This record gives sequence, C-alpha cells and structure tokens, in this order.
Amino acid sequence: MTARRHRQPCKRRFSCNDAGTAAIEFALVMPVLLIALFLTIEFARVMYSKVEFEYAVFGATRFSSVGKIADTAKVQQALSDNLVLLDPTHLSPIGYTVVQNADKTKTATLTASYRVDSLLPLTNLASITLTRRVSYLINQ
Repeated sequence: MTARRHRQPCKRRFSCNDAGTAAIEFALVMPVLLIALFLTIEFARVMYSKVEFEYAVFGATRFSSVGKIADTAKVQQALSDNLVLLDPTHLSPIGYTVVQNADKTKTATLTASYRVDSLLPLTNLASITLTRRVSYLINQ
C-alpha cells in the first residue's frame, strides 16, 4: 500500500496560493534599495567635491605663496583652474588678504566657498556649501 500524503484543505481562498509572492516582496524591497543606492551616490558626490575643492584651494595657496604678483583675481583664477571635474561657476568670490607681520614676513589668508547642488529631488537640501579658510606665509 502506498502512503498518501494528506493535505489539509485550504480554509481561505488565497492561503495555499503562493504565486506572485516574489513579485510582492520585490515591490516592497526595491524602493528601499533604490533610495539607499541614490543616497550613497549623492554622499559620494559630496565627498568627491570636498576632496577636489580642497585640492583646488591647495593649488591656489601654492600659486599665491610662490607667485610674486598674486592678487585676488589671479588667485581666484588659479582656484578655478585647479577644479578638474567641478563646475567653476559654483565658486563664490574668494577672500584674499595679505598682512605684513612685525618680522617683515607676509601672511596671506584665503577664504573660499563652493556650492554642491543636490541631484536628488527627494532630499530637502537644495545645496551644500563647502568652505575652506587657509592662512600661510608668502615667500619673498
């Protein structure tokens, strides 16, 4: 005699039908995964912009500390030229001051800001402003 499996009769209409459960689980999980992916991309963009902006400020300070005739316009241009993949139109006008010290040396202070716009319409942040202020001695 063969053993037959006895199935319990389904008490509800959909309790035994599992067709489409993968599609429902996918529909529930996919928005969360997409939001996590887009937030990761946005965070990476902001961090890349920060590193690139700080490198551009470093290049501008190097230009102004070595150059004999560095003024605000030339330092601004050096800062714009050092932005490799960033948009130079998002730079705000820089602050560049040179002060004569008591020991006959000169100290320069460079203040620069860069605006990073958000690509995601989901966030309430319209833009993030990166600011860097550097004081350094000028070679003569």
